[in-house]
Amino acid sequence: MEGLPVDCLSEILSLTSPREVCRLSTVSSSFRSAAESDAVWRKFLPYAADDLVRRLADALAFPSSNKEVFVRLCRRPLIFDTGRKSFGLERSTGSIVYMLSARELSITWGDDPMYWSWKSVPESRFAEAVELRFISWLEIEARVSTESLSPHTLYRAYLVLSITKRAHGLDSVPAITWVEVAGTRVSRGKALIQNGCGSEGRGGGDEGGGWSVPVGRDGDGWKEIELGEFVTGAGGGDGVEVRAGLKEVEGCQVKGGIVVEGIELRPKIL
Repeated sequence: MEGLPVDCLSEILSLTSPREVCRLSTVSSSFRSAAESDAVWRKFLPYAADDLVRRLADALAFPSSNKEVFVRLCRRPLIFDTGRKSFGLERSTGSIVYMLSARELSITWGDDPMYWSWKSVPESRFAEAVELRFISWLEIEARVSTESLSPHTLYRAYLVLSITKRAHGLDSVPAITWVEVAGTRVSRGKALIQNGCGSEGRGGGDEGGGWSVPVGRDGDGWKEIELGEFVTGAGGGDGVEVRAGLKEVEGCQVKGGIVVEGIELRPKIL
């Protein structure tokens, strides 16, 4: 293959993955040149590259190539839709990472200041997050169309939150977590919002014998609770609704002291 024109090598590389392109770029100078081709990285961008460049130009230094657009979206998600959603890419596969802010979620009594307090949080990528003051009925849900996600991809949904020093009532009763696709429940589990009571850590819900618990995220200061997983269909334009959420209503247990940033849908790396 070393004797093939760079254009041919670029076409071959574009059929692989970003991780494979980076690995193959170390093979020889010809592969390295092909790996820098704009045509290769255009194939790894989920939408038209020109549109992504226009979106990035407002917030960042103007990207000079499709590869730079790709790298920027891996490092720093693009905030859009009046600052209520974020869009990024997973580095090794190029799959879409999509997040809804707390303002885009369905939160029971979320607009009642007696129970929830909306505020700016310096650590958040969004303009607002919401803090639970106290409540007995906790229910948080996201709804996303598969048009916003990568096709033929295994995704996991995560509730992104922090736990304050005032937290209470979060470690006595497990919450129910779930994911539904087109009205069919495809994943169900349990989670302790505040780790305690001898929980064994992340697991497969009812089937796996373990409960999900908050774990730290890389680099952003927040924690996340796994809600479940699902697989997207073909084409990314099928328009199927995905619902993911968490609910804890048993025993009228009063609880409070969490700050919700949003729900993230992230490809599972196998």
